[in-house]
Amino acid sequence: MIDNEDKSDIDGEDVGDLCDNCVNTYNPDQTDTNQDNISDVCEFICGDADDNGKSNILDVTYIISYLYKGGPAPDPIERADSDGIGGINILDISHQISYLYKGGAAPIC
Repeated sequence: MIDNEDKSDIDGEDVGDLCDNCVNTYNPDQTDTNQDNISDVCEFICGDADDNGKSNILDVTYIISYLYKGGPAPDPIERADSDGIGGINILDISHQISYLYKGGAAPIC
């Protein structure tokens, strides 16, 4: 057990931040299938907005749907921030297309 005097718990799951394996995302069971000390809910493929296990054109359409058509948000939202600047916008779509089809930089969530 780790001493956590201030009992900080950013995500409100009753697991103190010092013991939490995914501090900003609610994950009360702390599931860590591959035992790398990062919760399964915090592990994702950067650029895989639709969470199908790969980065492809479907992720571009998923981001477009989310931004402009009221589609569901990526979960966690960071998986769609492929340009790594924080937040999701048209630049992430451009970055993803450049990566997939023009030899651009890989997503950097």
